[in-house]
Amino acid sequence: MIKTIILILFLTVAFTSCIDLIDKRADKHGASDNIAMSKLNKFYKVIYLPNQFEFTLLDGSVVKIDTAWAEKMWTHDNNGKPKLSNDFGSNFIIPIKKQEFDKFLFDFILADTSNEYMTTGLEEKRRVLYPSNLFDTIKIILQQKNPKKEYGWMAPIKTDTILFTKQTQCY
Repeated sequence: MIKTIILILFLTVAFTSCIDLIDKRADKHGASDNIAMSKLNKFYKVIYLPNQFEFTLLDGSVVKIDTAWAEKMWTHDNNGKPKLSNDFGSNFIIPIKKQEFDKFLFDFILADTSNEYMTTGLEEKRRVLYPSNLFDTIKIILQQKNPKKEYGWMAPIKTDTILFTKQTQCY
């Protein structure tokens, strides 16, 4: 009987130690996949319309973007659920409708780097920027990896300036 209890306790400890009870996303910044999700979680702030939707990269490939939106900065709780962040700033999400990831490398950056709360990398279907302040117009730079191998990302080429204008109408 005692051996059975000890065996059960041992197996319980062994199995529960393998289970990760805290979600791996806990306290990591998140960004909504779409405006509907942003609104559902009450993070949504405003839509920004770009002055240009299509860009030709240095290698001739095309990148297409969509209307951007801003939302409150948020993280995940221990269960992986979205929660408002205590951090200062906003998520500024630029959806990318078309790009050829195996082709030429590019990125979007804030023109005003003094308004940049933090940075992350480009994702396949979007770029999330983190401005400290949201203005009526936000300038974004499209920069591309320098095709000269000796320079690459050490000397990127800034090819386009995109003006995103805040839309006052509700969507």
